[in-house]
Amino acid sequence: MFGESGPSTRQRLAKLLTPESLFRLVLAFALATALWLYVNARNTPAASMPYGQPISISAENVPPGLTVSNVLPSVHLMIRPLAAGLTVPPSSFPAIVDLTGLGAGIHRHVPVQVGSDQAVPVVNYRPRYVVVDLQHVVSRPVPVTIHVLEAPPYGYALKSGSPSASPSTVKVTGPTSFVKQVTRAVVFVSLSAARSSLNSNFPVTLQNAQGNALPTSATVSPARVRVHAGIKQLASYKTLPILAPIRGQPAAGFGVTSIQVSPSGITAYGSPHVLNRLRYLRTAAVNVSGMRTGMRRFRVHLRVPKRVFSPTRHVGVTIVVGPVSGAASTRAAVVPIGLAKGDAVTLSPGAVLVTIVGPSPSLGALGSRVRAQVNVAGLGTGSYRLAIRLIHPSSVRIDSVRPAVVTVTIRPTKH
Repeated sequence: MFGESGPSTRQRLAKLLTPESLFRLVLAFALATALWLYVNARNTPAASMPYGQPISISAENVPPGLTVSNVLPSVHLMIRPLAAGLTVPPSSFPAIVDLTGLGAGIHRHVPVQVGSDQAVPVVNYRPRYVVVDLQHVVSRPVPVTIHVLEAPPYGYALKSGSPSASPSTVKVTGPTSFVKQVTRAVVFVSLSAARSSLNSNFPVTLQNAQGNALPTSATVSPARVRVHAGIKQLASYKTLPILAPIRGQPAAGFGVTSIQVSPSGITAYGSPHVLNRLRYLRTAAVNVSGMRTGMRRFRVHLRVPKRVFSPTRHVGVTIVVGPVSGAASTRAAVVPIGLAKGDAVTLSPGAVLVTIVGPSPSLGALGSRVRAQVNVAGLGTGSYRLAIRLIHPSSVRIDSVRPAVVTVTIRPTKH
């Protein structure tokens, strides 16, 4: 075979560029192109984009004795991030106006300067210029006025000379035009729940001559003042049980088995000094002399001390008499024992009916020596059902006590 030439270039290419190899070559090129497009899209930022929030403008180099009296607008930025996915805080774009050398008055074209982050340059921003109103800083005293939104609750009133503020004036410092508008510094106070004197600090609100609140464009010193409001009690209220004493004795062999008063208690009002000493109210005595088995109703007068008032002047008393051998009934007021200092107590009912058995001739005198007590020692604020404890002469025996348990309500004393 010497002298025969090898395969031509065309033949060799034909063997290499088979349909299968061509398909693989096209597929590899397509995948490489897609990968390049994906990576380029992930790493190439947009040409420019708006920054997501406005930037506040700060005034720098404000001349001594002057202040900016108007509100400067915010700046809106267009940025060009150098890399995708960057998060830049607003502090990376400081926006300022330099007031060096400016005097008092309105300056309509003060340039705005905006700094930028190296990785996120600012390509544009608006506004480029702002209006700055420079005014002299002045101070003057302004009187404090107390406005009572709600008066003290019913039965209470403000003492003479109340309320008062300390200090009685505040110093307002700010732009001349603003300070001129301020006519008073108002403190708003509500006394709807004040049952004792008030001493608290309250914020100051600046108002103009029309009584309109002014925006905070100045410094108020002090920003809060102390308000004293003396509260006095016009009348005190107290719920008191009613006792109906009996006079005489039923017929021989009979005794009072039940005494019911309707209403069993009333709410009286009047002098706090007098009411604090009262534990109960009495009716006129009910005469049971000669009564035998049965029930009888009486309408009796309620005895109310001087300087105490009650809308109820008469109450109903129902007496039940039954056969009791050598027995007598007496009404005993319930007395709390061991009440903590500073607490007040309400008993319901305030008295119990005690039937005693003993020597008939002396039962009346012995019955007056019967005492009813409830032990409230160690009990806090709240309501309790407590058993009655009776103290009586040794010569008599307790036949019954009605009721044997009373409701005791303990609460702090109101001042």
